[in-house]
Parts: sequence; structure tokens; C-alpha cells
Amino acid sequence: MAFGFARIAGGALPWYLFYASLGLVLAAALWAWGIQRTLQCTLAVDRYQFQVGETIPVRLRVETEGFLPLPWVEVTDGTPAHLVACDAPRQATAVAPLGSRVVTFHLRARRRGHFRIGPITAVTGDGFGLFTVTRAVESPRPVTVYPRVVPLREAPVPLGQPFGHIRTRQKAFVDPYSLAGIRPYQPGDNPRHIHWRVSARRGELHLKEFELTATTELVIFLDLCAAAHVQGSRGETGETAVELAASLADLAARRHFPLSLVAVGDQRHHVPLTRGHRALDQVLEVLARVEMSGSAPLAQVLQFEAPALPPRATLALITPRLDIALAQEVLRLRESHPLMLIALQAETFAPENPSLQAEAPAQAQLRLRLAGARVPVYAVAAGSDIGDLAAMQVLAAPEPGGAAAGAGARRAGGEG
Repeated sequence: MAFGFARIAGGALPWYLFYASLGLVLAAALWAWGIQRTLQCTLAVDRYQFQVGETIPVRLRVETEGFLPLPWVEVTDGTPAHLVACDAPRQATAVAPLGSRVVTFHLRARRRGHFRIGPITAVTGDGFGLFTVTRAVESPRPVTVYPRVVPLREAPVPLGQPFGHIRTRQKAFVDPYSLAGIRPYQPGDNPRHIHWRVSARRGELHLKEFELTATTELVIFLDLCAAAHVQGSRGETGETAVELAASLADLAARRHFPLSLVAVGDQRHHVPLTRGHRALDQVLEVLARVEMSGSAPLAQVLQFEAPALPPRATLALITPRLDIALAQEVLRLRESHPLMLIALQAETFAPENPSLQAEAPAQAQLRLRLAGARVPVYAVAAGSDIGDLAAMQVLAAPEPGGAAAGAGARRAGGEG
């Protein structure tokens, strides 16, 4: 344009403007070329394991090894928004010659899984704004976001094996190696527990009392059947089910229960029985990548897996869909294993879905029937505090005229 103006207008000034513009463009191009050769961008993440909801600090180091400054640098976070939320997705800075500048982002993990942070893009250029240089970088390796773990304030897990380290009220699990105290003998007491030395010293029979203790091996069954799960305006049953599994695994690790996980989706996920935080780490690693993509309903999975279950292991079943086939399988397994059923109330996650609302009464009735058969059933609605899981237990319908009829009926009727 300047050349055309100089040719048409003629004279010294138009040609001077042309040569000045040409020199400016050449200087800008050389400046950008120098930046292109000397610009370095490095992305650093402090650690690579997080939980949903935790903050991920990310540092982008922008440096130049040349004598030309970076008069402006615009840094943009391009990590998909459904994975993380960024507090400042676009930032600006400048870098002096032979200098560097660190730009810090704070990302909040929104969804579990394995993914790389980025691309984080740094755009800079010459001081005249004519040419730009772009660098895009990702985290050196994928970040793992585990599901959120909510500490359970009570331990609703049924204990199936005697002589453990957890106190219980089940008198069948008296630990003869854990003396709790001594009391006077009463008619009907077991004479094998008489403390003869104390009885001889005090001149009357005294009885040894023992701690009531138990333990168990916990096997978590997570329903990954795609047809069972729903996504609605109040959340996803799949994500809540995964959080429940992670929270139960955390409870098992804190209580030193041997822990196992079985989840069958498009592939079979299995964590063998392991104790302690090693088991929790293995379970969380699996839960970070499972998808609700299975075709087999939970009842079918239980039938297939039942022959390989450890004897007397406690089964924790997590599902958003309770049907007659699953209820029958639960009653069958109850004969050989203590178990608990955590039933997500799918209709509360998608209140706009009329088919789920129509199925809700039948689901509630099945929960009540299983509770009446002395199966611990927990009904979890959307937005519930998972840490208070014990308070979500479904109480069986009371007998007519029973002493606790009023309270039991209100509790049972309110859970649906």
C-alpha cells in the first residue's frame, strides 16, 4: 500500500514513508524470527494424582535465550472445560532479554479420569504487533484424577467373620482372647467362662466377660450397566456410584479390612483381596477409569462371580436399578454372605424423566421388601451427604400394631 501511494503521489515524503514502513516490517520480521529461535516454554505440575474437587497447580515457564525482549506474552489454558475449571484461563506478561517468567494457573479437577493438562498456549511477537510466535505445551505425562472420597462417619458394613479387631454387638462373635471384665455369675451364664481364681478369692462365682469383636473381607460390586444409569439435571448416577465405591474402599482401608472390587463394563475390572492403603490405591486407580458402558445387569454379574467369592465375605452392592432378578439374587447370596445393598434413587437424579418417576414406586417397594428380609438397604438420593450413609438405611415396614409402627412407617415411606 505504501509503495502504491509513493508511485502515484511521487515526491520525497511518500517514498520516505514507504522505506520507513518497509524497514519497520523487516525489523518486526527479524524480531519475530529471533523470538522463534530462542523462545522456550516448559509446563510443570507438582504431582500427578488428584481427587475430584482438588486444585491442580500448574506453572508455565516462558523464557528467551536471545537478546531480544518479549514485549508481550499472552498465555491461554486450553484444557477442556469439562475436565477442569481454570481460575484465570487467559493471562498476560512480558519477558526481558535473556530472562524468564513463570505464569501460574490453578485448575480445579471436575471429572475423574486420566488426561494431560493443556494444551497451554503462549503467544508472543514483536513489539509492533505485526508478527506472532506461538508455543503450545502439555503436561509431561497424564494426570490421574480419582473419584472424590467421602469419609463415612459410621461403619454400616456387616461383619461376617469372628475374632477381629472391630467391636460389635453380635454376641455370636465373642473373642475368648480379649478379656473385657469380670462380673458376678448369673443363672443361665456359660459355666465355661467362670473365673475360678477370682471366684475362690471372693467366695462366690464370678464370670469372665469378653469383647464382642468381628472383622470381614469386603467385596464391592459396582454396577456398570449402561442401561441402569441415568444423567439428569441433578447429576449422574454413575459418578455418585463411583464415589460411594471409593468411600467404602476408604472405610475398609481405615478399618484394615481385606478389600476387593468387581466391576464389569465393556471389560471386567477386578482388584483382588488386598489389605490397607495399598488396596485403596488399587481400587481408586480402577475407579478413575471405569465407564458406565456395560451390557450385563448386576444380577447376571453376581451369578457369574458368586462361585469365586471368598467364604463369609461381606458383599457391598452399588446400583441405581433394583429389579426382581437382582432382588432374588440378593436373597440367594444372603444365605452364604453378609451383604449390603446401596440403591441410588435414579428418579431424583433426573426428575424431568417421566419413565423414571413411573418406576419409582416399584423400586421403593422392592427396597422395603429386602429390608423386611433383614437385608441392609440404603437409599441414596441425588445431592445426599454420602458421609451420612448409615442414616439412609431403609427400615422394613412395621407389623400392624407394633410398638415402633409409627416411626418405622415414617422412615420407610419417606425413603422412596
